Amino acid sequence: MRQRPPAELAYHHRLCVYITSECTSCETAVSMAEEIRERFPQLVTEVIDLDDPRARKPGLVFAVPTYVLDGRVVSLGNPRREQIFEIIMTTLDGKMTG
Repeated sequence: MRQRPPAELAYHHRLCVYITSECTSCETAVSMAEEIRERFPQLVTEVIDLDDPRARKPGLVFAVPTYVLDGRVVSLGNPRREQIFEIIMTTLDGKMTG
């Protein structure tokens, strides 16, 4: 019988929302991230301010806001709520491909 890995070792899906202080639509991105965090508590959701010198900017981020789910850009700019919710639900259900 296989044992389940300890909770701290279990894989968690991660959404990173990249913003900057000068971005006019990034306030909406922060609000969207808060809504996502509330609706999908099992998803690790982070807002990363690229103005912070400690922030690490992946090479795939070249504009803000950018939504990156499990290392994959899922939206450049703010997506429609229904669109991002569907992407997240599909990912959490294990149906995300390539």
